Amino acid sequence: MTSCGIAYVLKYIQAAMQAGVEMGIYPKDGMRMVAQSVKGAAELILNNDTHPSVEIDKVCTPEELPSRESTSWNMKDSPPL
Repeated sequence: MTSCGIAYVLKYIQAAMQAGVEMGIYPKDGMRMVAQSVKGAAELILNNDTHPSVEIDKVCTPEELPSRESTSWNMKDSPPL
């Protein structure tokens, strides 16, 4: 989970960078923007000791979420922190 997790996050960064390039963002700028987003997400979890779905609800408006069920099920099915 941890060693492969790093590669998974890096693949996400790579994919988000590519999406940015397709939208006209320079690769280095895209990489920095995505890396800062990943860093910010990690800091939210590490500093607040909360479940990811709680933080998702804090940073997204209801219109931005795919559905309330998509985040709330994670909390009830996950072990307590």
